[in-house]
Amino acid sequence: MKRIFVLLLAVLLLLACVPTPEKEFVTHKDTDEMLAKAAEPVEDAVGFAGGTGPTGALSEAPHIRERYEIPERLNETVTEADGHFTVNIDAIVEVPDTAAIPIIRVERGTFTQEEVTRLFRALTEGRTLYHDSRQMTKSQIAEAIAQLESELNDPALRAELNAEDLSMIPEWIADLKERWQTAPDELNEDVCDGTIGVMPLEDDGKTYTRYGFQAVSRDEQPRIIFHLTIPGQEEIMSHRLEDTLLTYMNSRSLLTGGEGDGDLHTPKIAIADPQNPAELAEYSFITYTPAQAMADTDTFFAAAGFPEIRADSVICYPDAKSGQCGYRVNCVHAVAGVFGSYLGHMRSGGISVDVSGFAPRWMYEVISVCIDEQGVYELSWYAPLAVKETVLEQTNLLPFDEILERFKKQIWIEEKPWLILDESLVVESDYPSDMRVKITRVKLGLQRVMEKNKFDSGLLVPVWNFYGTAVTTRTNVKTRETYEESHHNYASDSPLLSINAIDGSIIDLNKGY
Repeated sequence: MKRIFVLLLAVLLLLACVPTPEKEFVTHKDTDEMLAKAAEPVEDAVGFAGGTGPTGALSEAPHIRERYEIPERLNETVTEADGHFTVNIDAIVEVPDTAAIPIIRVERGTFTQEEVTRLFRALTEGRTLYHDSRQMTKSQIAEAIAQLESELNDPALRAELNAEDLSMIPEWIADLKERWQTAPDELNEDVCDGTIGVMPLEDDGKTYTRYGFQAVSRDEQPRIIFHLTIPGQEEIMSHRLEDTLLTYMNSRSLLTGGEGDGDLHTPKIAIADPQNPAELAEYSFITYTPAQAMADTDTFFAAAGFPEIRADSVICYPDAKSGQCGYRVNCVHAVAGVFGSYLGHMRSGGISVDVSGFAPRWMYEVISVCIDEQGVYELSWYAPLAVKETVLEQTNLLPFDEILERFKKQIWIEEKPWLILDESLVVESDYPSDMRVKITRVKLGLQRVMEKNKFDSGLLVPVWNFYGTAVTTRTNVKTRETYEESHHNYASDSPLLSINAIDGSIIDLNKGY
C-alpha cells in the first residue's frame, strides 16, 4: 500500500489537541523586565562576576554547567495525589558547550535562490527533475492499477487492512481507470533546475502571489518529489498562510520504514541517548546507529552550506520484515554555539498567533531529516528563521535548583486535567485514573518568544525544556478492566514543559510567551 500512496502523492498530517491547564508560575512576562533581569551582573557559585552586553568580556568565564552547578544527570521521582500521579525523571541534562548564552533578535525568514540551489543540488545529486504537471501517463496509471489489484487479491495484505481500507481500493482503481482514458502517452514537462518561480494562488475569490516550484523525477530510480512554497507579503498579512515550506521526499524511504506512518507495524522509537541506544537492544539487525545518523545529518547540512543547522534528537524506525531501518533526525538552528529548541508538534502554535486575525501568524521553525546509511531520503524545513542581531551576549540565569523545583510543581498543574474524567466516558461507575510521566531529556537551549509590541521580530532566549511521555491508566472499578491513554507519545518531539531560564516563567508554546 505504501508504494501506491507515493504514486498517488497522498500526504497526511495529524494534529493533536490537548486541554488547557491552569498556570501557577506564569508571570505577566514583560519583555523589558526579562531583558533587565537577563542583563544583571552574573555572580555564580564559583565566584565569577561577569559583565553583560555586546562588549562584555567572557574569556575568563567558567562553563555554563560549572557556573550554575548543573548536574550531568537527573534521577528522581515526584508523586502527587496520593500516588495517582507520578513523575519519574531519568535524564541526561544537556547544556550548551559555552561560557555564556546570548539573547538574539530574529525575524521571519525565507530561502534565497542561492540557498535553494544548494539544497536542490545536494538532494537531487545530478538527477533530472521536471516541473510537476500533476499528471500521470497511461503507463504509470496502468502500473498503479496493477499494483492495487495485486494487493487487493493478496490474502496476507487483506488480513492487515480494516474494512474501510479494503473498501477504498476498488474506488481508487475505478478512479484511475477513468483517468487513464484521457491520460497522455508521454509528459512534455519542463526541466526544473531549482529556480524559484511565481505560483499564483486563488482562495475565496482573492488572488495571492506565491513563489517556489514543485518538481518530480521521471527516471527509473527511486522517485524524488521536491516542493518549495514561499508566501508573498500580501498573503502574510492576510493571516491565512503557513509560512515558507521546503520539502523533499525520495520514495526509497518506503523500503526502510520511512517515518513509519505508512506501516502501522513499524515502531517509532525515541532514542534518549544516541551514543548508547538501549532502546534498540532487541533489534540486532541494526548496524547503522542513531549517533551515525545524527553525525551524517550534520555533515549533510554543512556540505550544503548550512553549518548552523544541527542534529538535535533522533527517532528510529526499525523494519523487522526487511531487516532495515531509517531515522528521523530532528534539527535545530544553532546560534553562537547554542542549540535551538525542537518544537515539532507545535507547528499549529507559535508566535504572533491571534485567532481574531489581529496579528499575522508566525510558526516555529521546524526542521527534520529522514536518513539511513544510503543518505537523506526526506527533508522538511518549515518557517525558517533569519538572525537579525545580538541583544545580549551573556545572560543571567536562575539557579538550576530553582528551575527544577518550578518544574516539579508546574508539571502537576499542567497534567492533572487528564486525571479529570469527561462524564461521557463514565460507564456504570467511576474510572479512577493514574498518570505516569517519564522525563527522558532535560535541555537548556535557545527558544523563540514573542517580543513586546512587535509582530515582525522575536527573541531567542535561554529556555529549559523537559521532554518525555505521559500516560494515563483508567480502571473500571466494577470489572477491574484497564485501558491506557497516551498524551505525549514521542519523547524527542515537543517538550512537556518549557521554563524561561531567566525569570522562571512557564512558556505557553501555543502562544509563544
